[in-house]
Amino acid sequence: MSFVSPESRLWSEIKEVSLDEGLLLYDLEKLGNKALRITVESDGADKNGVSIKDCTKLCRRLQVLFAASGSSFGLIEEPEIDVSSPGVNRGLRLAKHFSDSVSDRVKVTFESVLEGKRTVTGILEKFDGNLLSLVDEGTSDLVEVEFSSISKANIDFAF
Repeated sequence: MSFVSPESRLWSEIKEVSLDEGLLLYDLEKLGNKALRITVESDGADKNGVSIKDCTKLCRRLQVLFAASGSSFGLIEEPEIDVSSPGVNRGLRLAKHFSDSVSDRVKVTFESVLEGKRTVTGILEKFDGNLLSLVDEGTSDLVEVEFSSISKANIDFAF
């Protein structure tokens, strides 16, 4: 499994088809040459979010695309395609994900121990593209960490 860069041709192609379906490409994983895991969100026009029907329509469009040109993306002719929404506790991987999540409750795991902790849950106060600032909900301390030192992060919605 490997995440696909937003600068890649594969990302661009899937983004274009997604936009045509009224969806925004949120993230993309390539699972070898046999499968894709595509995460999309609503473009905002539909207040109900992403439906199963939306995912099915996008999946069918992409099946046609990859049947014709999958090999040019390093995929088999009929790759398995999984399309879904990112969900409430969506993963945060790209800088845009963090920028869009300022003022949300997040859970961040660092590559190594930082200030005695490896994981912090709290409100994301600021993200400038390189430095992430969040208020640790356990201590109320402001924690600042470089984007590059994050190993995993996600929204941590409190139900």
